[in-house]
Amino acid sequence: MIYFQKVLNNNTIRELSKTAIEVFKEHYYPILAEEQCEYMVKLFHTPSAIKQQQRQGAIFYLVYSNTEVIGFFAIEKHGVKMYLSRLYLRKEYRRNGIGRRMLNKVFELSENCQAVYLRVNKQNDDSLHFYLHQGFVEIGQMVEDIGSGYKMDDYILQKELKKIEPIVKNKKGEKKGGNKKERNQSRSQEENSSKAGS
Repeated sequence: MIYFQKVLNNNTIRELSKTAIEVFKEHYYPILAEEQCEYMVKLFHTPSAIKQQQRQGAIFYLVYSNTEVIGFFAIEKHGVKMYLSRLYLRKEYRRNGIGRRMLNKVFELSENCQAVYLRVNKQNDDSLHFYLHQGFVEIGQMVEDIGSGYKMDDYILQKELKKIEPIVKNKKGEKKGGNKKERNQSRSQEENSSKAGS
């Protein structure tokens, strides 16, 4: 069974840090220099670094398969958009739909946002193909200096979220907008109200 747990205490922060470091090294050692990987682990994935990100607005969720932690993701609300800053999954659990379920959870948590966006290292072909397959599109590129002579060279990807028109009344008092189910429910409620008052 796959389920998600919000990271709220020191125990889950330690579990998150352990998982993040293992997955990061497994995935990025073939892509980046070892020295840069070690630097980025200290910058982003230690318990103290995770707490700092939480103070700055990041929200972390652990991903479990039964009782085993198999990954995590992190999101931040940026205005009308949700920024997906991390989505890590252990190698042995990839390519079986769990990554897509993690994204669906992100979309669920982003229901009041217009879009979800993220950054992908330009050399990270597997992740890039995954996000493009899930409907994300490239909207830009970014090179960020992260200190000590290291840079993050990324694509910026974004996926627009489905919007539902707000329900408004026209001059005749009829409700328009929303989805079909909402319009039918609204019409049914009005008919029942009319019958009750007659």
